[in-house]
Amino acid sequence: MNEYTNCEYRFSVRFPFAVFVFLILFLIQSLAQDMGEISHHYSCNLQDSTYESEWINIGTRVPDTIDSTNYFSKTDRTSPYSFGIEKEIPADLQRKNFRISIQGKIWITNATSNNQLVVSILRGDSAIFWEGKNMTDKFGKLNQWETFSDSVLVPRNIPKDSKVKIFLWNQDGKSETDVDDLGINFTEVKLPSYLLR
Repeated sequence: MNEYTNCEYRFSVRFPFAVFVFLILFLIQSLAQDMGEISHHYSCNLQDSTYESEWINIGTRVPDTIDSTNYFSKTDRTSPYSFGIEKEIPADLQRKNFRISIQGKIWITNATSNNQLVVSILRGDSAIFWEGKNMTDKFGKLNQWETFSDSVLVPRNIPKDSKVKIFLWNQDGKSETDVDDLGINFTEVKLPSYLLR
């Protein structure tokens, strides 16, 4: 009887210790996976006079009426697409899961306008991935610059020769919507080792 009680005691002490050790090892493995993460950052504030070819719709760049040294991208009925980026998926992210994070500033002048933040992935002339998020509903403060951020997860099965295209689409053109200080991050997303890839 003493032996049984002793065995029961050893089990109750060792079991929480084993769980503790398992959790520590799991935490170390998770941290190790996050280290060495692949990341690419691109940004444009429209203050320069020349731009890399990856930046698109630069013709929408206009000076601020209050501060003529500041520029932004103006969209309306005649120019429905803001400045943005179009570039190949970075080579070291091809065939990997990755997140595209987009940050910037937006100025909305009409609460009913349909402004879509568009992320599309193209292979040749065909869109193989498209996502539009309504910016007016999400960031709808009127007549002031508002900082926005959003992200999209992209699966690893996107073909290698694909391009990513990101811009604001003033879909209905009811009013003017402005965009500035665009920042785009491509970051690898590593699945935990206990999930199938």
